[in-house]
Amino acid sequence: MILLLIQSQLYALPPEIVTLISYAQVPAVIYYDQYQNVIGWGHNVAEALDTEGCPKPGVHKVDWIKLYLEIVGNHLDPNSLPPLPPGKNAIDVSADYLLKLRLAIQTLLLETLGNAFLQEGGQIHWCFTMPRTWGQSMKAALETAIERAGYLQTEHETRLSLFSQTETSVLYCLKTHLITLQQTDAFIVVDCPKGIVDLSAYEMVAEAPFTLTELTTGSQGTCGYVVYFVTCRLHLMMFRSLAVSRNFSHILREKIQKMKLPDGHKTAGRIYVTATREFENQIKPRFHDSGQKWLIDVGTETDYPEADIKDGDMIFTNEEILSCFRPATTRILEMVSHQIYQVWNLNKFIRVVIMNCMFYILGEANFLFRLLLLRANLRHLTLSLGKLSTMS
Repeated sequence: MILLLIQSQLYALPPEIVTLISYAQVPAVIYYDQYQNVIGWGHNVAEALDTEGCPKPGVHKVDWIKLYLEIVGNHLDPNSLPPLPPGKNAIDVSADYLLKLRLAIQTLLLETLGNAFLQEGGQIHWCFTMPRTWGQSMKAALETAIERAGYLQTEHETRLSLFSQTETSVLYCLKTHLITLQQTDAFIVVDCPKGIVDLSAYEMVAEAPFTLTELTTGSQGTCGYVVYFVTCRLHLMMFRSLAVSRNFSHILREKIQKMKLPDGHKTAGRIYVTATREFENQIKPRFHDSGQKWLIDVGTETDYPEADIKDGDMIFTNEEILSCFRPATTRILEMVSHQIYQVWNLNKFIRVVIMNCMFYILGEANFLFRLLLLRANLRHLTLSLGKLSTMS
C-alpha cells in the first residue's frame, strides 16, 4: 500500500507533495489445483508456479480477491473479472485466503510471543478495511468470509471491526503525525485498491471522536469524463491492473506480426513470453518518461528492421511505453485535478491530498507522482520510504 500525501503549508497556494510509500507485505493471490485444493497463496507459491513464474498446468490463479466481493453486491459486472475456480464463489475464495493469512499471523505471533500468545490469542481484536463505497451486502460478505476463516470463535463475538479505507488512511496519517488537520480543514482522499480509483473530498469535523464529513455529494460509477463528478470510481484502470500490460501486449503483437514468421513458428511465442516478462519485471517498474529507448534481448540471430529488432534486441521507444500508461494516468490526473478545483470553487482550499494506492513497485508510483507534480499544479515533490500498519 502507498500513501501519497500532498500537503499545503499555505491554504491559498497549490499543495506541496510529501509522500510515504509502503508495500503490502502479502500479495492478495491464491492458487488452486484441479481438485480445488489451495496449493499456493501470497508469497508461498513454489508448488503452484513453474520455473518461468507461470501457473503450472491445471493450476487456477485467483487475483483481485477483495474485488470479487463487489460482485456479491452487484457493484461489479461478473464478466469484468476472470472466472473463479469451478464450485467456488467470491466468499469461498476470500475465506480460503483469509484462513491462510490468519494461520501465518498466528504462527508469527507464536514464534514472537510464545506462551503469552497461547494465553491471550483469543482476545485479539481483528480490524479489516473495506472500500468506502461498499454497501451492506458486500460488508456482510466480507464478515462471512472472516468468520469462515476462523478469526472468531462464535458469530456473536465483538472482536471484529470493519473500517473504510478512507478512515484508516486519514487516521493513520494523523496518529503518526504525517499530517495535521484541524476542524474545518478540507482534504481529498484518493482510494486506489486494486482495480478501482475512488476520490472524495472531506472536511475534518473532529479528531476525538474521529469524525469526517463529505464536502460535496456526487455521482459514482465508471468515469469517462469527470466534469460533473465529485465522487468518481474508475474500474480496472490501475498500474498493476491488466490495462497497462494489455496495452503493451498490443504493441508487442504488432511488432511480432511484422516479422512475418510462418504460422505456429516457435520463435514468435518465445519472443512474446520473453518480452512480456521483461516489461513486467524491468520496464514497467523503472519507466519515468525520460525519453530513453528500451531494449529487450529476444535472442534472434536475424535482424528484423520492420519489427524494430536489431542485433537480437527488440527496441521500444519512450513514446510506445508511455502509451501503455497514458489511459490510466490521464484518468487519474483528471479526477485529482477536478477534485482540487471543485473544492476551491466552494471557497475552501485543499490542506492535504491522501492517495492510498496498491502500487507494488516504486517506479510505477514515481511516474504518477511526477505527472501530479507537472499537471495538477503541485509545487514540490519529495519521496520517503516507510511501512503502513493498517490492513488492506
